This record gives sequence, structure tokens and C-alpha cells, in this order.
Amino acid sequence: MGKSDFEESLEQRIRDYTWAAAFFKEMVDELGKEKAKEITFKALSKLRKEEGHCLAQELGGSFEAFRQSRHETAKKLNTVDIVEESEDAIVVKIKRCTAWEAANHLGVPDMCRMFCETDAVFAEAYNPKMKHEAKSRCSAGDDVCINVWRWEDY
Repeated sequence: MGKSDFEESLEQRIRDYTWAAAFFKEMVDELGKEKAKEITFKALSKLRKEEGHCLAQELGGSFEAFRQSRHETAKKLNTVDIVEESEDAIVVKIKRCTAWEAANHLGVPDMCRMFCETDAVFAEAYNPKMKHEAKSRCSAGDDVCINVWRWEDY
């Protein structure tokens, strides 16, 4: 039996995070946990800003295109649901988070927490009109992630 889209996505996330997890662990050993987290958060913020800019270039930077991309993710992964939607907002529920599961698998849950904390940086880089609010996060101990993406043009 073949792997589910979620399993493939999780395996890819683990591959993507492996080198970063190794660097993070080494920084913790060499610099201490707080300094390692500070450096990693700065690096993740820069990375997420670049991701936001790249996605904006790919999709054109509109909220409609971003909202459609969330629908495509939900359609592909049975672990993601669109739970509310309006002209200026979309609420996405993630029942199983690949970022959280990958970070835990690699022994670096703090990396996922920091990744989640940079969602607002990603949103602003995608378009300054887009804002992000996390209602709940697996990385904060919640059962699911609830992400609200809002467009402040309306």
C-alpha cells in the first residue's frame, strides 16, 4: 500500500529539517540553549520572510490566490481543514502538523515553536495587508493548530 500524502509530506519535512536540527543541537551544546534559540529565531525569521516573498511572486500576492493555495493544501492533505472563510479571512485547522511531528522526531521541538512564531513575518512578507493570528498551536501543547489569515484591505 502506498504512502498517504501526509506521510510523504512528513518524510519531506523531516528531510528538510535534518540539517537544521543538527545545527541547532550543536549550537545548544556550544552556546547554550537561549543563545542558540536567539540565533535560530533570527535565521528562521529571515527564511520565512524570503518564503513569503517567493510565494507572493508565485501567486501574485493577492489574498484570493493565497486563500486558494490553502484550499489546495486542504484538498491534498486530509489533516488540514478550512473551518471558516470570508472575503477578508480564512481559518485553517491543522489536525496533524508536519512541522511539529518532524521537529519532535528529530528531537528539536523548540525549532517548531520558533517556526510557528514566524508565521506573522511570513504573512507580512507575502503582502503587508495580510496578518496572521494563531488561535492554537500543536507546538504550544494544543491538540490542533488553528491559523487565522486575515486581509486588512476590507
